[in-house]
Amino acid sequence: MSHFRGAITKSARKTDATALSTANTGLVVEAQSHNGKVSIELNCINGTDVFTVRMHSHHNPNDPDAVPHGDEGFVAAGIIGRIETVRVREVTE
Repeated sequence: MSHFRGAITKSARKTDATALSTANTGLVVEAQSHNGKVSIELNCINGTDVFTVRMHSHHNPNDPDAVPHGDEGFVAAGIIGRIETVRVREVTE
């Protein structure tokens, strides 16, 4: 039975694309631009649904000389549905 559901609700597609997964497999959703990629991972750990958001560099896999674009790193994590559990990466400049 499905535990997690993902959907693309805004794109050039005429219909929404969806994905289902179980609590055991979890769900990873990735979106990217020319400047980098963002992933959201959903997991069920000891009966608690959690999420992690990360940034990843992005490059053209068909070009072995391509230069990666974007930063790598942790953005945020927490328990789904409980805002007080969210921890966000502190940005210092």
